[in-house]
Amino acid sequence: MGSVNIPSIACRFREGILNMLRTESPVFRRVTRKENTWRTALQNGSYDPNIGHGYVYYQGSGSPVALIFGFVDDFKIHAATRADCVRALISFMKLMVWLGLICQPVKTSAPAQVQKYCGFIYNARRSPVLRIPANKVSRCLSSAQFLLKRPQNHQLSRLSLAVVTGVLQSIVEATPQHAGQSHLRSLYNDPHRMEEVGHLEGQETYYTTVNLSTSSTAGLNWWVLHLAVHPGATACRAFTESGLTIKWGDGSGTSAGGTTELHPLDPDHHQQNPNIEQWMGVWQPKAMPMSSNWKEAMTVLQSL
Repeated sequence: MGSVNIPSIACRFREGILNMLRTESPVFRRVTRKENTWRTALQNGSYDPNIGHGYVYYQGSGSPVALIFGFVDDFKIHAATRADCVRALISFMKLMVWLGLICQPVKTSAPAQVQKYCGFIYNARRSPVLRIPANKVSRCLSSAQFLLKRPQNHQLSRLSLAVVTGVLQSIVEATPQHAGQSHLRSLYNDPHRMEEVGHLEGQETYYTTVNLSTSSTAGLNWWVLHLAVHPGATACRAFTESGLTIKWGDGSGTSAGGTTELHPLDPDHHQQNPNIEQWMGVWQPKAMPMSSNWKEAMTVLQSL
């Protein structure tokens, strides 16, 4: 992986730049497409666990295409090999020079399996993991503990509560299945309880005070416990850019099974016929005494 930060670029140009790379650069250009699923493994044994599950696009050389992701002025490049990542980074840099945009050396990282991108650390040495930098974990912990340690009868300024909520919001993506978002709901509601404010409007309301609700206290306690026990590491999830996946499972007394429907889109974003994969299994003897609810839950887990 490689990452680049370009403060001078506006987000309106991002998609245009990415499309130019995918059209004009050989290492980004999609020439052929291959299905890489369990179905192909059963049919002809061609499944390759090293290139990703689903549809894999290939460049003219026969290697998987390099992928590039952009968020406002941050760009991340991912490739199957270091050589392809170097070629992709060079292509990107050449395009930036041609466009007259400057990539600051201090904000540009050479290809490596650990990269910082959009405030998170991506580690692809083994199973991909998303981590929160240690200084950000410390900041979030101290901010949440600051609110919790105040006496319950002491009111908080709405501004301080909003700041802490924003700090925690910035790391939601690194919580399992974005679970941290659920524990911020009440923290968003508290600053907007305006019955005590009266006639004040706009920014003036943030300089008034409010009591921390019971549900907000519970949410902050979850964040403190999560960051203390599991400090900022969660498995990276692949966000599909061209399709929809539907999964369901069914566990019975003696067997279990599941179905996956992959609804892909072609490069021109036209819906294609879904691919269906199914799996079946038999419970081991030690699982026989377990309840039906347990078997259903384990079947769903296996399907996911």
